[in-house]
Amino acid sequence: MQANLTYQKATDILQLNKQNITIPHTLINFRSMVVNDELTDYSETNLMEAKNVIIRSWIEEQLQKQGHWDIKSPYKDECERCKGTGEIYKLEKEKKPCHACNGDGYLWLRCKNCKGTGRFITDDKKGLRINVKCNCTKFADHYGDEYKGKIRVRCRKCLGKGTIEGLKNFRFTGKIYSTTKCPHCHGFGFPVTPKGHLNPVLSNQLVQIINTEDTTHEDPLNPEPLYVMHKIPVRTVHSVIDPSMLKIARESI
Repeated sequence: MQANLTYQKATDILQLNKQNITIPHTLINFRSMVVNDELTDYSETNLMEAKNVIIRSWIEEQLQKQGHWDIKSPYKDECERCKGTGEIYKLEKEKKPCHACNGDGYLWLRCKNCKGTGRFITDDKKGLRINVKCNCTKFADHYGDEYKGKIRVRCRKCLGKGTIEGLKNFRFTGKIYSTTKCPHCHGFGFPVTPKGHLNPVLSNQLVQIINTEDTTHEDPLNPEPLYVMHKIPVRTVHSVIDPSMLKIARESI
């Protein structure tokens, strides 16, 4: 399967109704196929990738419309870390533009010399009153007639940067920057026991059963024990026990 799965292919893998694709339907179908292999020919990796593509699309759509995302899973036993999505998301963000200059860094103000007319009356060297062209008209010549009688000054709020520093002066762009598989549920969004293994609670119970059985057998003609099986400390047992190993242990007693 290709590394970059398309949204259309993802819906086909999870057997979703194209007319009514929702997050609950996506997660329910995903879990059903993971638990029951007979419902699909795809591997867990393929199913997980398809699920992730659809959820990421929904998150980005919510970010663009609402400025935040809120995905609720239908699982009652959802993973507390990822809330049933199976991934940890980092959202792309950018600095908010300065509200005073709208991110331009400069403001257009009415010229005080000409009062916005572009010309003003002054006295020449001979003391005659003359009507002269204001220096602010150079901005109109460069930017257009709509800036006639205005001057361009640096914004005092952002000091010409267009943005203001600070944690609160950021906004999400509507895109996901990066994703990480949830370490708690291993990307499933719900508790999953690896196939062919037992869960940790049952593993500890089996250890206790082994430890409580009489593992010493004596030959009536030989007082020495033929075989002694050492007890297994519960604290050294890993998260899972292979059932085949338990069978071997019992047969060897």
